[in-house]
Order: sequence, then C-alpha cells, then structure tokens
Amino acid sequence: MASADDSVFASSPFKFVVDGNLLYIHAGLIALHSEPLNRMISGPMSEAQQGYAELQDVDKGTFIRFMRWAYNGIYFPAEFSIDPTPDSATTQKPVEESPVDISSPPHALTFWGSGSKKKGKKQRLWADALPHGESEPIPQYDYDVEPTASAEEPPYQGKLDMKESFINRKYDVPVLSPSQPRPRSNQGPFEDYSEVFLSHARVYVFADKYDIEPLKKLVLQNLHRTLAIYKLYPERCGDIIALIRYSYANTVGRVGVEDLRALLTDYMGFEMATLARDEDFKTLLLEDGGAVLGDFLNMVIKRVQ
Repeated sequence: MASADDSVFASSPFKFVVDGNLLYIHAGLIALHSEPLNRMISGPMSEAQQGYAELQDVDKGTFIRFMRWAYNGIYFPAEFSIDPTPDSATTQKPVEESPVDISSPPHALTFWGSGSKKKGKKQRLWADALPHGESEPIPQYDYDVEPTASAEEPPYQGKLDMKESFINRKYDVPVLSPSQPRPRSNQGPFEDYSEVFLSHARVYVFADKYDIEPLKKLVLQNLHRTLAIYKLYPERCGDIIALIRYSYANTVGRVGVEDLRALLTDYMGFEMATLARDEDFKTLLLEDGGAVLGDFLNMVIKRVQ
C-alpha cells in the first residue's frame, strides 16, 4: 500500500452512493490506490461531472472495509454467528465488534458517511488513526497442524502434508499496522463462519475489479490465516461451499497466479475427505461448466505427482 502524505487529506472528499448510503473518501486516496476509480471521479466520465458515483456492484460493508484499509491499512471482517439449533442454546455468543466512535479521537483521520436518512444531515464517521508512537508487536500466528478428522478415521499422511503445505503459504504483504485483527478459530459446529469468509472474498472481488493489488494480497493473507486455523466440521461444509461458489462466480481463472481460486483449491486439497462426502459440494463441482472441478482435479493430479 502506498503511503499517504498530507496532500491526500488536502484533497476534496468525493461522494459515493453504496446501497443507498452516502459515503465520502478523500479523492487523493482514491487516486493513490485505484486508477479505475480515479478515472471515474476525476476524468470525463459522468460521475466526475455530477460530483458523485453510484456503485451498483458492491455492498456497504465491503466499501467501508475498503475505506478503512485506504486510511489505515487494515480492515475488519464480518463476525461469525450462532446457528439457532438446540445444541447451541448453551454455547457462547459471538463477540461483537466495538461500535465506531463518532466522537473526535485525538490524532484521528476522518472520513464522512451519511448514517441518517433525514435530508441535509450527515453523520461524521471517524476512521482510526494510523498508528503512532510505540505499539505492541504484531502477534505471530502459531497454526495448529493437527488433523481434524475423527478418531475413528485417522488422517493419512498425504492429508497432513497438504495441510502443512497450505499453512506454510506466504503472501508478500507489507507490515503496516499492529491493529490488523488476528483471526479467531471456530469453537464448534454451531458457529456459522459463512459471512466471515464471504466478507473477505467480497473485498477481494472489489479490489480485483478496481485494480487494487495491495488490498488483494492483504485479503489473501487474512483469509488464508483464517482458513489455516479453521476446523471444518461436516455440518459446516456449507460455509466453505458458499465461499467457493461466490469466489468462482466473481473471479476469472488465471493459470499460475496466486489468486483467490488458487488459495481455495489448495484448501480443498487437504479437506477433500470431508468435502467429498457433502452432496452440495458434489453439485458445486459440476456448476458453471465445471470450473471448480477442473481446478480440483488439477490439484489432485499435482498432489499425486
């Protein structure tokens, strides 16, 4: 991510309409991070002439994650939820993200968003300040490479090798802020992680469309770290299937590129024993001309070789 100097904040905020909400971001930050978006707001396109751009292809949560990253170099994924099943009645509830402080904190950088539907009123939404002074070191991730299969069916060595290979994936992401949240491992099959996974994938798709390469790399790192400590219960295969289905429907295949599809293909590799038993996963393999199946089979051949 390129560094933002004071000139960025001297630029005028530009208005985006996302999901019917008005969200403002400094035009200088747009120019810094995305050439396609910069052409939209500063060139001869109609959005620049009318003074705002309405984005139809992104939801509010995803655009706010982009804004947070643009200002601070981090973003927060969605929270997990609890399935309303009898088994989860006595389980812990998800920890809610702290609400945004709409007061003016010291040294804060600001962006503006309209949270009120009343005409003429705009809510001032403050982004966290870039880190200053001494800070805690970024926590190191100690991934558990123990098998997730049941005791009745011990994992074969190939699965352990594939999981270790997946965990050891590296992404060239600059260290920008110790505030990037550390992923949380799931505690049981009652926890629904579908929105956690999808929130990462949606940011990736947005960054891919608008040519924001550093954000794509950060998403891959964050999603990888989440999947690396995620225990796939058979009851929760649907969470992974939803992630794969969305990712393949909104990206294109690129041979030899470390992209979202490559990450998910490797994940399918070491979890194939669990996924292959799921009927929805079998259906997924044949959807859209078999793109998932093609990558899946190429991965299997690669592993065998």
